[in-house]
Parts: sequence; structure tokens; C-alpha cells
Amino acid sequence: MVKGPAGTPASRAALSREAVVAAAVALADEGGLEGLSIRRLAARLGAGPMTLYWHVANKDELLDLVLDTLVGEVPLPPAEGEWDARVAVTARGIRATCLAHRRIAPLLATRPALGPHAVRLAEELTAVLAQSPVPPAAVRPAYLAVLRYAIGAAVADCRTGDDVPAGPSGDLDDGEAAFELGLAALLHGLPAVAPVA
Repeated sequence: MVKGPAGTPASRAALSREAVVAAAVALADEGGLEGLSIRRLAARLGAGPMTLYWHVANKDELLDLVLDTLVGEVPLPPAEGEWDARVAVTARGIRATCLAHRRIAPLLATRPALGPHAVRLAEELTAVLAQSPVPPAAVRPAYLAVLRYAIGAAVADCRTGDDVPAGPSGDLDDGEAAFELGLAALLHGLPAVAPVA
């Protein structure tokens, strides 16, 4: 890192927006969202807090960027294959991403995802559903149903771990089996959804 007083052009040039966000993800992975602050992030990066404001406007923007980084880890639906198998790839990817970032996962359930990765995921998943037997008027609700199911089930599974109270079974294998059962039922039922006016 280029040495220089915090906030000088030299110290600003040593950081990038991507580096700031990556460090924020790592910090939140370790200490949870409550442990993520501009001051702690600056200390991790060896910079002054004001230096970070050249890259992010405030903590809200930082959280938006962290959230979109997580969404960017979710695989898009494959270009080939049956529609339900393609949707399932992304649904399982949401669960895998949540489990890989257990302390940050609540962001997916509590904060609107509006970044570029989220927009692309929405477009790709909606496009697959538009090619499925789901009635055209029900494609958007079907997309939301898949997204909300995957996020909700995944975040619930994230609550079983060493530092959080276990669920009824405390067994992530049970969580995976339940997730797969629910996903299969949802995808099987989507084509029967009545068109939404």
C-alpha cells in the first residue's frame, strides 16, 4: 500500500472500490453485520476513515455493494437444459452463497437487491421462467416465489451453526433435504399457477 497521510491522493490511489468492498465482505464474514463499520473497515485497510468516503458515500452504500457482491456469487441459470433444472441451479446457488457467508446472509432477506448483479440475475431467471410452461402473466410472481423460497430457506439454514442457536435438528443435512423437497414441490407446481391479472 502506498504510504501517505490518510485522505491524501497517495493513500486514495492505493485503494480501489473493489478492494474496499472485498475487505468489507471479509470483515462481515468474521464479525457479522453488526461488526461492519467504516471505522473498522478503514483500520483493516490501514487507511483513515475519511479515505474510504472517496470510494463509498456511507455505510448504506457499502451494504448495498456487499449485498451485490454476494448476489454476484450466485450462478446464473445455465443456457441449456430443462427449465426447472436451470432454475434449480440458481436456487441452490443462493443457498450455497448464504451458507458460505452465514453472517451476511440476512442482508439477502432484509435489504432490496438493486445492484448490477441482482438486475442480471433477475433478468436471466425471468427469461428462463418465460420459456417454461408457467403462464406469461404469472412469470413475475413465479420469479419472486423462487427467489423468496430460496432466500428464506437458505437464511433459516444459516441459523444452524457453532455460534448461533441450532434449529430443531441442528443438522444442515436435514436442511438440505428439506430445501430440495420444497424446491422440487415449488418447481413442479409453478406451471399450474393461475394467471395473475
